[in-house]
Amino acid sequence: RFFACEPRRSWLALAGSHLVGAIGANAVTREDAVLSVHAGFRRDEISSRWPQAGGRWQMRESAAGLFSHCFSAKRSGAA
Repeated sequence: RFFACEPRRSWLALAGSHLVGAIGANAVTREDAVLSVHAGFRRDEISSRWPQAGGRWQMRESAAGLFSHCFSAKRSGAA
């Protein structure tokens, strides 16, 4: 099994990343927030690059909340 929750690459997440200073984030965190959104994921970007290995993987990929993108993969037949 594999699970990842990453920043979502969207206009709303990018707008939010520019506002983290309003909650007291320091300069490093403010810069990292913007860079993380630019490097984030959307739609089926992770699934499309996941090794298929004969179709033995069950994958799920979707937006999560306002700013996150989640991906999970489970090998078929795994507990």
